[in-house]
Amino acid sequence: MRYGIKIDGLLVETFDTPEEAYEAGRFAYEESGIFHEVVLVSPVSRGLND
Repeated sequence: MRYGIKIDGLLVETFDTPEEAYEAGRFAYEESGIFHEVVLVSPVSRGLND
């Protein structure tokens, strides 16, 4: 499985580990002030930044 970060229902980016997704989501929140959701995604899913 892969992990990703979503904002407003859109998958922004995918990661190999939940730790990577968490850190990216936390960084994005700190930079923008907007909550980014960490989710489990299909192995073939691609985000906007992938």
